[in-house]
Formats: sequence, structure tokens, C-alpha cells
Amino acid sequence: MFARDERARPILSRLALGAALVLGTSAAMAMGSDSTSEPACPAGQIKDADGKCKPASNNAIDQNARVEYGLALAKAERYDEAISVLKPAVELGDKRALNYTGYSLRKSGRVDEGISYYMKALAADPNYVQAREYLGEAYLTLGRLDLAEEQLKEIETRCNATCDTYIDLSDQIEDFRERQQQRG
Repeated sequence: MFARDERARPILSRLALGAALVLGTSAAMAMGSDSTSEPACPAGQIKDADGKCKPASNNAIDQNARVEYGLALAKAERYDEAISVLKPAVELGDKRALNYTGYSLRKSGRVDEGISYYMKALAADPNYVQAREYLGEAYLTLGRLDLAEEQLKEIETRCNATCDTYIDLSDQIEDFRERQQQRG
């Protein structure tokens, strides 16, 4: 029996490593992107699809690269830079750029303005559940549990109660309720 346990140990180690890799990839994808690492370009520049830093004002930059880099800036809490980088894609009505601009505005304390961008993203695509999640979080910031719960219901109708966006907003709502109970 001991010998069998020793043979199983390397297999279990490989299984654990594989699970960690899968879970790590899932966590990165749950953030809305698999490339949200720390931005590598200096302020005022964007990493284009070719991997080179270019001036953010360059309109020839690939739109997906622009949006992904804007998200990376937002996740790095460089909100004003993110808003600036995303502006050309926002002007084209890119729902992701609208959503990440809303996120950057909300996180920088401009919640009402952020909400307006989430609404624009949802006007472009009512099924864009990540915008609904962030909108719900914005409503919680304003103390509007009722409106956050409406967004949670909308997410559930689109992707069910087991999708990441539903779970994330549901957790935020639960945390909000607990804080309200603690305050009395």
C-alpha cells in the first residue's frame, strides 16, 4: 500500500499543477481580459498589437490593442490615462471601451459619470453582462441596493446564476447588506 501511495504522489502533483494553471487562466479571463498585466509603456503611449509602444494619439493603433491597454491601465489604477487611451474607441461606440471608461470614472470617484458610460455600453449591447455587473457595483456605491439587484436579475436572465458576473455582483450585494446590518 505504501508503494502505491508513492507512485500516486507524482500524478497528484501534476494534477494539482494543472488545476492551478486552469484556475489561474480562469481568474484572468474573469477580469474581462487575458492581458491585464501591468502596462509596460510610459504615460502617453500604448502597446500596439505588434508589441511596440506607440503614442496614444496615433489613430492607426489597433482598436483591440487600444481597448486591452486601456483596461490594463484601469486595473493598474491609472484611471485618467485609461480614459484618455480609450477615448478614440469610445468615439467609435466600442462597448468595451465604454464599459472600461465607466469603470475608470467610477473608480476615480466620478460615479454618476461612470454610470452614463455603462448605460451607453448597454445601449450598444443589452446582453453585455460585464457592463451590467459594473453598473450594479456603481449603484451600490450610491447606496442603491434596489437598482443593483435589478442588474443582478438582468444578468441572471442572460447567463444564469452560475456565471462569473452574476457571482461577482451577488457577492458585492451580500457584502453591501452585511455592511448595512453592521451600521444598524
